[in-house]
Amino acid sequence: MLLCVFLLSPYLPGTNDVSITVLDVGQGLCAVVASGDKTVLVDCGSNSGENAGEIAHEFLTNKGRTSVDLIVLTHFHADHVNGVEFILSRMHVAALAIPDPEGAFLADSIISLARKRGTEIIYVMDPVSVTLDDVEIVLFPPYSRGDENERCLAVLCRGAINALITGDMNAAGERSLLRNADLPALDLLIVGHHGSRHSTSAELLSALTPALAVVPVGYNSYGHPANETLERLEQFAVPVYRTDEAGHVTITR
Repeated sequence: MLLCVFLLSPYLPGTNDVSITVLDVGQGLCAVVASGDKTVLVDCGSNSGENAGEIAHEFLTNKGRTSVDLIVLTHFHADHVNGVEFILSRMHVAALAIPDPEGAFLADSIISLARKRGTEIIYVMDPVSVTLDDVEIVLFPPYSRGDENERCLAVLCRGAINALITGDMNAAGERSLLRNADLPALDLLIVGHHGSRHSTSAELLSALTPALAVVPVGYNSYGHPANETLERLEQFAVPVYRTDEAGHVTITR
């Protein structure tokens, strides 16, 4: 069984367990994967006027973490990356993994700062696997073409907790991912595109049978999370937690 801890503040002490925390950054995404003394950030951005980088930095430092082993950016939309430079400027980041940055408006400044700070840059064109302590991070390149949402990396955390993060990937991208990637049943699904009706398809839910879902969402004008998405999750009996209601959400084992 998973122990679900809803963090109302970032001041709880850290542990050596494997944990995944979906931070409350408003309408955006920032997830922290921790295993032993290893730390991974997946995305770090917000469109709610919140500084996602500052929130992530405070969360990490209050848990005694002074560096980041890997930052993964699913794509370069502001609500996923506009806090990354804050982290790069204030913490040692060993590596940054990104999709093809071609045509991405925000990519140049992030890549430039990462190089200046001595961060290794990993361009994910084929599946990449990184093992950090007791967690394997598998990065899948985009398997479909189209707009930037369709060119998202998918991030699989495999080990004590099996979790999937798809950024803003839509249903077509999810179907391509299922065809091309070997994915396990999930303990945790971080719901794609903040609960958009175009993501979290029935095909994905049927194939991966997540035990728990977390929606990273804040105040927005898009209707996120969509009723259709919440109804699909209910249809597949997946308990749902939302960062706009629960604050930071931590899953640990």
